[in-house]
Amino acid sequence: MLPVSNGDLKTNVNETELIQNDKENSKDMLNVIIISAACCVPGMAAFDEQARKVIDKAISETGIIAKITMVPATSAMFGGAYRKIMNDMIQMNNKGKIVAPAILINKEVVSYGVPNLEDMKTALKKFAENKI
Repeated sequence: MLPVSNGDLKTNVNETELIQNDKENSKDMLNVIIISAACCVPGMAAFDEQARKVIDKAISETGIIAKITMVPATSAMFGGAYRKIMNDMIQMNNKGKIVAPAILINKEVVSYGVPNLEDMKTALKKFAENKI
């Protein structure tokens, strides 16, 4: 069973049900990706938790349907799909900025670091309205 979160509602579903629900809702569902640096720096896990709470609350308050996926930075870097984002994060980090976690909606970066609740709600609404 996999935990699924939509706002404050947490439930368990089996993987087959989750895949089926994703296929049925994929047109209307936003994909929120959290690129976490906790795999490399365990102390960053607290920032991931804060970001997840903000995202969950924004989803709950807007009523927008979204799937949230946590991607470790190492997977993002070596998996290739998010390599440019990881390179940008490394460059910003080298300048002394805390940029993890990176938050993406439908593959577009909307935040580096823990997002502000109002900014996250605005981003979710923008993507939901435009179906980007």
